[in-house]
Amino acid sequence: MLELVQQEDDGPSPFRDMYEPGQEGIHHVACFVDSLAETVNLYDELGYSVATRAKAKLGTEFSFIDTTSLLGHMVEIYVPDENMMGFYDLVKDASTNWNGSSIFRNV
Repeated sequence: MLELVQQEDDGPSPFRDMYEPGQEGIHHVACFVDSLAETVNLYDELGYSVATRAKAKLGTEFSFIDTTSLLGHMVEIYVPDENMMGFYDLVKDASTNWNGSSIFRNV
């Protein structure tokens, strides 16, 4: 899955931590983890701090880890709960038999 993000204001955010208005690039890759707390602690021990810790609208907690010095982008981590996996299934199902005729579709 590819997620395209465009921040509409100049307020602080993990996206503004990397890109000023008008700039663009890869911001993060996402990874499933068994434990958010344990994985945050592991990254911290390796010298990579949490840029953001939040909860998505569906209730899934996630963190952006600032790995830009190593990878050039952040790493998003979350436990694959029922809501998040349902979202991934929605995206996958929307791609099935897509003929490429319309980039934007309501699913």
